[in-house]
Amino acid sequence: MVALRYRLAGLDAGEFGERFREPVEELVELLDGAAPGYRRCVWAVQDERSREWIAKAVPLVKAHEAELSQRLSRYFGEPFPQSSTPVAVVHYGTWYGANTVTRPHHIMIGAGDPQNQGHSALEVVFHEVSHTMVSPRNGAVARALASAATETGLEVPRGLWHGVLFYTAGQVVRQAFSQAGVRDFVSFYEEVLPRAWPTFLGPLESEWQLYLDGKIGMDEAARRLVTQTSQPAKESPQ
Repeated sequence: MVALRYRLAGLDAGEFGERFREPVEELVELLDGAAPGYRRCVWAVQDERSREWIAKAVPLVKAHEAELSQRLSRYFGEPFPQSSTPVAVVHYGTWYGANTVTRPHHIMIGAGDPQNQGHSALEVVFHEVSHTMVSPRNGAVARALASAATETGLEVPRGLWHGVLFYTAGQVVRQAFSQAGVRDFVSFYEEVLPRAWPTFLGPLESEWQLYLDGKIGMDEAARRLVTQTSQPAKESPQ
């Protein structure tokens, strides 16, 4: 599916794309066969809604991208993507509204998803681009969490890296809106974390926030997060 996505987006996936070239071309042939019916039945309405979403999102991105890109890069300890990252605005962008693949980077956002409307359009764009800097195994956040686990003898909870991403991106966007006079913005992390990772929210608000405020370093914040959210690591079989 990732190789098909790169093919449809016109991106060069290198050896990865070549490995799946034959099944991808078979799928493209099937999609081409279905395309006329899709265009006749739903394309016009979905395309219009996607273009309306873009027209509302672009001014928000242009107004805040310089500040948000600098702050996210600083907090995540990784360079913000220097080249343009393509964003495909589609009607349906998976059940959770949007996702990102990397190397090459490609973002997909569902314009028809209710959670991506209004001011949340800005957050979904910068949440997704944050995935190019934060992942389970790569980047400064992943290294800090892994180092904390080694130091404490604890396991990094599954999804903690994503909780850090949700919280950081949400806080940065919320602060940008607050400075612009927007007081009723609700971040994704306020809705997602209590439901998906309820044990993460408190430590993120108390410990990771200290890092965002410049009061402690990333390594110390990661150690505190792991300590407060983890169980003892399982011993290796002898």
